[in-house]
Amino acid sequence: MANYQSLNSGFFRKLGRLCFLLCLLGIRQLGYGADWQQIVAFGNMSINAQTLPTIENHLNHVTKISDAPLVILFVGGFLDGDSCNIKTLKAIHKFTDKIYLIPGSKEWETLGPAGVADLDDQLKEAFENDVFIPDNACGEIESKSIDDDIELLAIDSKWYLQDWENQIDLNKNCEIQSRDQFLFELADEVMS
Repeated sequence: MANYQSLNSGFFRKLGRLCFLLCLLGIRQLGYGADWQQIVAFGNMSINAQTLPTIENHLNHVTKISDAPLVILFVGGFLDGDSCNIKTLKAIHKFTDKIYLIPGSKEWETLGPAGVADLDDQLKEAFENDVFIPDNACGEIESKSIDDDIELLAIDSKWYLQDWENQIDLNKNCEIQSRDQFLFELADEVMS
């Protein structure tokens, strides 16, 4: 597994750079107009009562700069201990309906595959829209429409790097059953 992880970690680093460049190119093409979007990402920041003032201050500052629609991403490290603080997340929800949480190393290591899937279910019960992406602790690529010109493709690289030999139930309820199938689906989604 270690060889497979180290081999593929370079792939995801390059993929992240490519996605960042594509995002910059897409934003440059959109320009500053009525369709402009504000996308704010938080990483390795627990969602809890102690961090809420910092998050709110940042979001208040962002919304004062522009009245453009806001999208908030939490890209891993958002657990408060071993759970997600839904009450605090709902306080952040007042800024926008477009809040998305993508599990990272902390979520996978703390909760394991079954716990990540359970967290997805808890968040589906707590919110009207789907905030946990991609769904069900699976490798499916999830697409969210930000506006008419911007699509957010969510992938869970930590799922990809899991030790599949020692976690035989990892893909039990998933459409994607192999890394090769995942890479094929990802290439297909990016090209479409």
